[in-house]
Amino acid sequence: MVDEDGVQSPCLMPHPEPKQCIFEHIYFALPNSVVFGRSVYESRYHFGEVLATEAPVECDVVIAVPDSGVVAALEYAAKAGVPFQQGLIRSHYVGRTFIEPSQKIRDFGVKLKLSPVRLLKEAGAKEVHMRIASPPIIASCDDSQNFCFPCFSGKYVKPKEMKVKRVGDFVDDGLNGSIQSTDGGWVKGLRNQDKVEDVIASNTSKLPL
Repeated sequence: MVDEDGVQSPCLMPHPEPKQCIFEHIYFALPNSVVFGRSVYESRYHFGEVLATEAPVECDVVIAVPDSGVVAALEYAAKAGVPFQQGLIRSHYVGRTFIEPSQKIRDFGVKLKLSPVRLLKEAGAKEVHMRIASPPIIASCDDSQNFCFPCFSGKYVKPKEMKVKRVGDFVDDGLNGSIQSTDGGWVKGLRNQDKVEDVIASNTSKLPL
């Protein structure tokens, strides 16, 4: 619009407050990325610190499930004061498994990529405890994604059919009988971390408005 004051560009629609999906820091982005002005490496390192504080366990060694869980496992080990070992090497010929469209396809992909509990037990581990650096995935923020709740970021997965509702999960035959303990989730710790105010609708079902 041009008037006596010059060229104006009025906006008839309200300006929504930008929202940032925490899923980028948990899973999608590379550790050396900076997403929404924050280092992904630092975020995942902090996730491991929160997890070690809220879900401690007596153990002899911490092993990461690659690749998204490596950085968090490093800080979990440091916080717990136990060694970190690279005990699982994933096949890089298998792509991402969490974002496959069905649980059956995810199961098959993970079995090609990892069978961690069985491998660790065969290597002599007496107990295997699972700690996952993400709150449970219970919702989507997009009506087209078939989550428990309607995903602005376009993730495709059905949490209702997932065996373990966490980012970066693995599926192993007899999983429930072979894991000694799991963590109970830590949305509160994730929400309270400094400098990150992200959309966590996938973990809380509370969508940004």
